[in-house]
Amino acid sequence: MAKVVVIGAGFAGHTAALYLGSRLGRKHQVTVISNRDVFSYVPSWVWVGVGHMKPEKTVFKLKPIYDRTNINFVHAAAKEIHPDGGEQYVLEQFPR
Repeated sequence: MAKVVVIGAGFAGHTAALYLGSRLGRKHQVTVISNRDVFSYVPSWVWVGVGHMKPEKTVFKLKPIYDRTNINFVHAAAKEIHPDGGEQYVLEQFPR
């Protein structure tokens, strides 16, 4: 079983996690670590600025998306990475 950790859930991290979760399936484990628990669709902010869109239409919670796609989500900041064994990453957890 492969274990993949994606650090960050911006455009690249979010896309990578969804792609890997879909391609690898349930036989492998994909985890996303992000210091933000929401995804903000930045290109739409221009419409917020000119009053054509409400801010809440440009942001969505990550956990419900990842729960549906068999991806583990950790709302924390990755402070250290140790890929060779033991505790593989050290997190600063955020209050829920």
